[in-house]
Amino acid sequence: MTEYLDQVTKMTNFSQVPQSALQILNNIQIKVDTRETGKSEKVLGIDADETEIQVTMTIPLPMPMPGTNANGIELNGHFQVWKPKPAENERMPALREIGIYYEQARKIGLDAGATMTKLFGAFPGMGDKMAELVSAMQKSGSVTLKLHGEFTMPGIAAMLAQAKASSENVPSIPEGPLIEFNSNMKELNTDSIPDSAFQIPEGYQEAPLADVIKAFLPGASK
Repeated sequence: MTEYLDQVTKMTNFSQVPQSALQILNNIQIKVDTRETGKSEKVLGIDADETEIQVTMTIPLPMPMPGTNANGIELNGHFQVWKPKPAENERMPALREIGIYYEQARKIGLDAGATMTKLFGAFPGMGDKMAELVSAMQKSGSVTLKLHGEFTMPGIAAMLAQAKASSENVPSIPEGPLIEFNSNMKELNTDSIPDSAFQIPEGYQEAPLADVIKAFLPGASK
């Protein structure tokens, strides 16, 4: 995984990206607010606490557009995250085992937070800005039992309305979030994983990691 992340970062080529686009990436602002709601519920029989995370990303634009403010267009994210209460980590061996794994991954820089920060670090100006969001998502432990998230972009409706007024054929945007997703843990146990799960499937062959990355990133540098 370390090799994979290093090569993806090194091979991401921004030499052909216009300077104006790079400037926009550098000037993106991200604000993260978190709060403990005080709400609890059981997930798979595990007592879980809810945390809300509000993210506001302001993307600067080279020129004013409908639905934007003086700073640019906003993308708002709202997350509800349920994580085990501290006592549950002591009560359940499976939670303890996962917690130990995540702690080991954190120490060597391969936990989800470090991975996301490193991947976004390939985009100019984004690595440090995503670190705060990652830190908020990992607060109170790395094991997430349940997650609900949604993204809204208030300004896009105004932009499309202006386009329609100009007789352009653009889609209508329904009320509510543009993107909504849910993640729920299905099962948690300490059963052994069979060796077959780690074997290369029949019909596949080994290839250098760099070649695999190039297949997905045609513009990747050598």
